[in-house]
Amino acid sequence: MEEHLSQYGHVVAAAAVRADTEEMANLFKRQSSVGDALDRARGIDIALISVGALHANSTMARLNLIDKDEEAALREAGAVGDLCAQWIDIHGRVVDHELNRRVIALPVADLDTIPNVVLASGGEEKIPVILGALNRGSIDVLVTDEDTGHRLLQGGAGRGGSMIHKT
Repeated sequence: MEEHLSQYGHVVAAAAVRADTEEMANLFKRQSSVGDALDRARGIDIALISVGALHANSTMARLNLIDKDEEAALREAGAVGDLCAQWIDIHGRVVDHELNRRVIALPVADLDTIPNVVLASGGEEKIPVILGALNRGSIDVLVTDEDTGHRLLQGGAGRGGSMIHKT
């Protein structure tokens, strides 16, 4: 696919990395190769992104990128899931948590400068973080499944009809 798309411009594949410490993350970000990659990502015309849920069986937890204590601390900080590997709240704000200071990725705020941001995600467990991403205001297109779409249109009502958040 990259070869096909590259005839139209540059394809930037960006994966997030988490450093062991905030100091290491800052050091990595100052490396020219990392800075150049982030600069290229800031200059793209279309971003295809996803979000991750915050629960014991999430991808981050299954890959041992967060443990139970970190999950609890993230919840206490108000996190509902991750966007670009940064933990956000229901309003799309990056929460104040040490894990966010250790991530090496395109900052969530930089999504605001990308002309076309496509979020592809679905499933009941991701409704809170999808709402958070949408509430941020940087998402132009949402690609999701029918059930998730209906729940989002109902204001994020989860099982039992409880309201998660409504803007």
